Amino acid sequence: MPSHLHPLIILGVVALLTGSCSITPSNAARLSLRPGIATTKYHLRQDGAGSVGSDFFPWDIDSLKSNNTGEVRLEYDFGGSIPWFPIWSFDYSKIDTEQSVALDPSRTWIWNGDAVTTFEGSASFERMELGARGSTEIVDYVHLRYGLNLRRFLFDGDIFTDANAESFNFDSLWLSPEVGLTFDLPWSFQADVLYSGFHMGDAAIGDQVLRPYGATGELRRDFGRVDLAVGYALDHVELERPLGTAVEFAHLRVRTVYLVLDLEF
Repeated sequence: MPSHLHPLIILGVVALLTGSCSITPSNAARLSLRPGIATTKYHLRQDGAGSVGSDFFPWDIDSLKSNNTGEVRLEYDFGGSIPWFPIWSFDYSKIDTEQSVALDPSRTWIWNGDAVTTFEGSASFERMELGARGSTEIVDYVHLRYGLNLRRFLFDGDIFTDANAESFNFDSLWLSPEVGLTFDLPWSFQADVLYSGFHMGDAAIGDQVLRPYGATGELRRDFGRVDLAVGYALDHVELERPLGTAVEFAHLRVRTVYLVLDLEF
């Protein structure tokens, strides 16, 4: 059996055996606004014809920076009309970053087949996610959360050197199962922990996806139709495409500290 089907089977068994108990009220729409500060890290390489490119790591190209970011999430709870996966959501976020550096002159640097001495660029991390999830009560204060997301990750980089100027673009779509726990705390607080990924990149459409995974943690306070939260998220993926006998790749990581304002309708 293909290994990428194992997480789907696990999620299905959990859903069938436990049933579903939505954490949010049934038939409720929710808008979530999530401003934050994101630290981006990426490792790039672009080979030219007959020439293997240099690996540009964060410490080489000064890409490990903090950037303002924001995420918008729309969510609807269908309640009992969709068993096991009643909560559907759509997320969108984007991060823009820039870097400019004079490269170490004691080394030879190759980008797209040319020797270069400077490296400047702007890059955007654009992420979209369509998800369906459910939850079940383990004990009266702990809920198991499970879901399946269709993720799209676009990485767009414009690279300028003293020898050339190139666009560096990746676009991929893949399935990403998730599992997590929600803890009910005193004074209407909740704590959420979540892991997603499970090496589902081999089911990708577009550029090849390797080692996709993510983790989040949130502390949330329920005020009725308004929720406030603070959270931390890690998002990692490696996107690759063949270039003849070589490969072009971008290994990407985004770490975000964010605030949450949820409005229920």
